[in-house]
Amino acid sequence: MNNILWFKEISDSDLDKVGRKAANISKIFNKNLPVPNGFCILSNFFNNFQEETKIKERIQEILGKLDLNDLNSLYIVSEKIQDLIVNTIMPTSLKYEIVTAYENMSVNIDVYRTASKQALEIIKAGRETPTVVIKPSLINEEINHQPNILNVKGKEEVVKAVQKCWAFMFTPNSLNLKLKNKIPLDFSEVCVIVQKMIDSEKSGIIYTLNPEQKNKDELIIEACFGQSEVLSTGAVIPDKYVIGKNSFDIREKILNAQSFMLVKDENIGKNVKKNLFNANEQKLNEDEIKKISSFAFEIENLYNKPQEIEFALTKDKVFILQSKPMIFETEQIEDQLEEELKEENILVRGLNASLGLGTGYVNLINNENDLNNIQENQILVLKSSDLVNFNLIDTERLKKISGIIIDNDTIDSSLARLSREFGIPCIVSAANSTSVLKQKQIITIDANTGIVYEDHSLENKPARGIDYYDTATNVKVSINDIGKIKPDSERNYGVGLLKINLDYFNYDKEFLVNYITNEINARIDYFKDKPVWYYTKYFLDNHDLLRVQFESLKRLQDKGITNIGVALGNITDVSSLKKTKELFREMNLEPLEEIELGVVIDTPASSILIKEICEEEIDFVIIDLEKLTNMTLNVENGENYNEFHPAVLRQITNIVKTCRRHDTETSVIGKQIYEPEFIELLIKNGIDSIICGVEDVNETKNKIAKSERKLILNKVREEYHSKQL
Repeated sequence: MNNILWFKEISDSDLDKVGRKAANISKIFNKNLPVPNGFCILSNFFNNFQEETKIKERIQEILGKLDLNDLNSLYIVSEKIQDLIVNTIMPTSLKYEIVTAYENMSVNIDVYRTASKQALEIIKAGRETPTVVIKPSLINEEINHQPNILNVKGKEEVVKAVQKCWAFMFTPNSLNLKLKNKIPLDFSEVCVIVQKMIDSEKSGIIYTLNPEQKNKDELIIEACFGQSEVLSTGAVIPDKYVIGKNSFDIREKILNAQSFMLVKDENIGKNVKKNLFNANEQKLNEDEIKKISSFAFEIENLYNKPQEIEFALTKDKVFILQSKPMIFETEQIEDQLEEELKEENILVRGLNASLGLGTGYVNLINNENDLNNIQENQILVLKSSDLVNFNLIDTERLKKISGIIIDNDTIDSSLARLSREFGIPCIVSAANSTSVLKQKQIITIDANTGIVYEDHSLENKPARGIDYYDTATNVKVSINDIGKIKPDSERNYGVGLLKINLDYFNYDKEFLVNYITNEINARIDYFKDKPVWYYTKYFLDNHDLLRVQFESLKRLQDKGITNIGVALGNITDVSSLKKTKELFREMNLEPLEEIELGVVIDTPASSILIKEICEEEIDFVIIDLEKLTNMTLNVENGENYNEFHPAVLRQITNIVKTCRRHDTETSVIGKQIYEPEFIELLIKNGIDSIICGVEDVNETKNKIAKSERKLILNKVREEYHSKQL
């Protein structure tokens, strides 16, 4: 099989076929270090797949329609190509190669190469089908890192995951980087690693040089319970151990509480959250630290340069998952970055804390007295947010700020959070901004990438205000209280849920109609040109209250307010939906044509009936995550509430996918939609919009943008760290 090489068979001469990541894993494996076994599907395999299925010309045709000046075009082209790759049936001969290798992962490679087919079947008998992780190993590393696909089990699932891995070469991030680095858009050389996955009880990262002190005599271990995904997303702060290389003595320990960990759920084959009751427990004991340190020392000597190493522990056994060089030690790269800064007029680099673009005059803030000088089109530059009290600045002046740059803050500092709330572009950890940037200097802050660069004049080019990435996932707002509606809510896509308190039901009909009409009208003052979805419950035995509310909507329509739709809750059967449409028609309102009609999925009954509900024809669906979770898990008093429960996640996936098949817009409202993992899940499934409070629009939009583009940011952050260290 020329298309597949096992770790044991790979040498440095295979670099152009397997990429650096696969070559590194194989090199460590062949030094008899504890690396989980695996094989590599070589870079030419995807080209064979394209040729045999005749999709190569189709990919080039789709790429030819890309409008380089339109961000939406990038997403549309990307989605079409990825769908094409993933949904094209793998030719039998190619599929056989992958499946055969996968089914023999638990067999010694020497036996596998020499034994007869009958002998292999006897050896494999009784051995469990392995769970694997699928990793892309890029041939051209300028296309950036691609995500791993975890918890893959079964031959069909492995084949599909390999195709997904190929599709990653055409994500919006990958296409963007190809354009930036002048790589042909149809370039698709990638090696796919198929490796046994470790069900980690503990995991983490080792730095074989202390990056904070540049101390070559120390190594750093960061560790957490469960899978290490929680470290890359920032959901958990790890324990940190500073180790002396000579004797592996522990020189410093910093322990951090961990309230949950990620573990594999065997029923759904995915990582789920598991609560930890001993949150303050130390992650690694002394023996584990010494064992991990010795492996790290050996790997560093193997490459003769500092390494960043991923590890996992299960049943007291340490496994090495990956190793890559700590590139900041290379002087050549530092010189290259310095040259790049000069060429592009880049003045400062940092971490993006609040997305956006802004051009303005530098205002160096040294103390609270300097806050009096804040004016429009200024970019505030300061060492730390601890120096000043930004609560002293009134809201109107805050909105006029073009950007904020901070030397020392983290993305979770108070000023970073304030920036996200008001939609101000903000860069933190900029290190030397207060010394590099000069008072009244004209600069542009690009907080989408963490870069500050020189700008020549505001006179010839108007200042750019806040310019969020145009996220593919929209943000809508939920409104209950009039007092929470703010004029600065223009960055949303409408009202996803508008609720009115109807405790006045004992009053006469005319009073109620006037009351509801006035209440709705007052709440939608800032949303005249955007859709507004009014929430109403369906009452099986009492249609009077429905008629009263629909009469109010009819009066608003008669006044020319035609952007209000109805989100119907408490649906337990499809007949309720049919009766609602009849009520509309009785009032001379044609549903779906004159007024939008949707359903709130707030019970397991409506969730189960989602296909029938969509077939009845509706405009939209709103998933009420909190109610659906409570009823699915029989939650009382908030106990055992878990929106990550498999029973809830399966419903969400089914609802969104069913709605997409029926071209029905889908939104979600709930507690945990601000968590990166949950946002990522929703986006992957194809949710159209997320509903949040008016005050949370900017932060939610930021998190969606970060989730959709986190791979783009990884490269910027790596360049920043290499430059600073």
